Amino acid sequence: MSRRGVWELSTPRLEQLLAALRRRAGEAITIVGLQQDGFDPAVCGGLAGWPAPVAALVVESVLAERTVRPRPELELVWTGREGGATLSRDTSQILPQLFLIRDAEFAARVSGQWRSLVTQGLFRGHGREAEGAL
Repeated sequence: MSRRGVWELSTPRLEQLLAALRRRAGEAITIVGLQQDGFDPAVCGGLAGWPAPVAALVVESVLAERTVRPRPELELVWTGREGGATLSRDTSQILPQLFLIRDAEFAARVSGQWRSLVTQGLFRGHGREAEGAL
């Protein structure tokens, strides 16, 4: 059984689980019943043995928590040479957003210092080859 339990299910999958639990009304939840409804016992097995309304309350609580505190949107960021058809932004555009910097002049200085630190520190001894990768 997963330590995170139903928390690791996606929101649409949690909604499906909630609907399945509500269909079971007053029954006790079983591993077999969860499997019949298409749920992995390794993830949802912690609900087994509970009355369906109690298990539904647990799932409703997880859904409510996600509504109040939605997961942050993640953005993939990389540096280096741009491929053919990619939509990428320069590091000087990304750093201000990462650190919530509003001042464009300050952001440009930070980006320049970052570039300097990377070329001097991480790529020491690789000369122009490393600088070109930035």
